[in-house]
Amino acid sequence: MSTRETSAYCQPALLVAVMFIRSAFQMGVIKSVGVFLSNIQASLGESDTGIGVALGLFSACISSPAPLVGYFYGRLPSFSRRMMLIAGPLLSSLGLVLASLAVNYVQFSASLGLSGVGFSFMLMCILLELSEQARTHFGLFLSIGSTGFAAGMSVIPLLGEFLMNVYGWRGAMLILGGLMGNLIPMIAAIRPKTAEALKASSEFPQREIHTQQLKMKCYSNALMIRQVINAEGDRQTLETLGLTLRTSFNRETAIPYRLKVLGQWVCG
Repeated sequence: MSTRETSAYCQPALLVAVMFIRSAFQMGVIKSVGVFLSNIQASLGESDTGIGVALGLFSACISSPAPLVGYFYGRLPSFSRRMMLIAGPLLSSLGLVLASLAVNYVQFSASLGLSGVGFSFMLMCILLELSEQARTHFGLFLSIGSTGFAAGMSVIPLLGEFLMNVYGWRGAMLILGGLMGNLIPMIAAIRPKTAEALKASSEFPQREIHTQQLKMKCYSNALMIRQVINAEGDRQTLETLGLTLRTSFNRETAIPYRLKVLGQWVCG
């Protein structure tokens, strides 16, 4: 297997791994804040409603920037796409680190909002890149990556509780932010497709559809010739139509060579 073929398989697999970890941390952060709730309230002096609003801001910042991220990602060159990919884990990790240092409710909410923007960058950039890299297997890869939500809901809160008992809620939030930062080198290894590669890959399905249409047309013509001969028994008409059919095959280079002899098969 060549280096190019190996890269074609590795890139979607890497995207799926990043998507799995990202999904796990998105759900894990929300559940971990619930684990830290009483400690956060005692430290920041905020009610349950205030913490709930902060988590709502986190979720809103994941969804709201998605249209803009998707619009610009589809129109930027490869290097800028990579920068957008790296910005995702950088912002999400930075937001969690700043949340661990917050001294009031406003700082805590703003930090979670910044982290949500980072998660939004990762979500849209990974989905768009995966759709371009995986093509026909996009649905399978997306479903595998989405299983990270279940892992994050069940595993990360346990990790957060353990860290809180050892380091307190601030130390636990700081460590979760550091773990999130490990996605930066993983995403840096992703190589977005160039504009030329995207154009070529987008034209491939159209060529396939055109080839299939030509094949169906050839088979229907062959059946029509068979019907003419069965009805009239005119050998000369069959040979004339077969010659025309062979000539059209030679002009349509998208048809496999074995179909070029279809006219001879009809005449045989």
